[in-house]
Amino acid sequence: MRAAVTRAFIWLLTGLMGLSVAAGEKDEAKARFQEGVALFSKEDYPGALAAFEESYRLAPKPTVLYNVGMCEKALYRYTDSTATFRKYLAEGGDKIKADRRKEVEAAMAEMAGLMGRLRLEDAPDGAEVRVNGIAAGMTPLAQQVALDPGRHALEVSKPGFEPLRIEITVISGAEVPVRAALSPVKTVVIEPVAPPIAPPALVVLPAPKPVAVKAPPSPPQGRSEKKEEGVSGFLIGGVACTAVGIAGLGVGGFFTYKSDQDFKDGADAANTGDRTTYAEVRDDRLPADRVGMIAGYVTGGALLVTGVVLLVADWQGSGGKTATPVAATPGGLTIVW
Repeated sequence: MRAAVTRAFIWLLTGLMGLSVAAGEKDEAKARFQEGVALFSKEDYPGALAAFEESYRLAPKPTVLYNVGMCEKALYRYTDSTATFRKYLAEGGDKIKADRRKEVEAAMAEMAGLMGRLRLEDAPDGAEVRVNGIAAGMTPLAQQVALDPGRHALEVSKPGFEPLRIEITVISGAEVPVRAALSPVKTVVIEPVAPPIAPPALVVLPAPKPVAVKAPPSPPQGRSEKKEEGVSGFLIGGVACTAVGIAGLGVGGFFTYKSDQDFKDGADAANTGDRTTYAEVRDDRLPADRVGMIAGYVTGGALLVTGVVLLVADWQGSGGKTATPVAATPGGLTIVW
């Protein structure tokens, strides 16, 4: 390595003598070149590289490219150095001496053995390959991608497929196999959600027409009406109907709550693509909930009204008043005070 650096330094001094640029930039280009030679001799390769690149920008001479390539090689940037040397040989052409050309070709062969190679496996055709954000070609790659030793960001992408983004570690002179089988993009179909089910409307029955009922004949004077002992039938019937009516309303409320939960389950199933659960909720559970709600509210309401009527009738009869007549009509029960 020390011998190579010494030879490079000698060539740097030789190249310095051949610089010839336009008058306006000649001094600046020469100053940057001299700065690069000094930094390279001190093994400050990053500083020397920056100085040589600036010199080449001001005066694009093939000799400067050789110096740039030597700096990149010293920094283990083998891929960049190889590309720079190829450019140097192309631009220099026949002006490059045979021993210099032989030295450059030997350096390129040496770096080829030090670089790693990327090999993609199972990648779909037509996928774009990027290394460290720089395009490296389309699959199938015509040849393996040469990479410097170290860590690199690899991306393989193709429209309609999930991209592959991974970090790979390249070892000097080794081949890096990467399985790049891309998965198709998954599409989720969301079916429209049914609107919420409104609770059943309260049915108002028409008020029955009162029917006049004649009062029973008064008992003969001198004889007191004997009050029967025991519990009134109105009281028993009223309590029973009221209790069952409240229970019926509770059943209707339970099915209302259950319908709301089933509707949420159906919406969640639709959002997650669970078609089986969504169909079960739509076709079985929600219709059953509606039947339970209607039956509970209508039956419970009717029994509750009937129970209240019977309790009122019992209260009127037990308060010393004449028992309230109750008559059956086509529209329901009618109470006449």
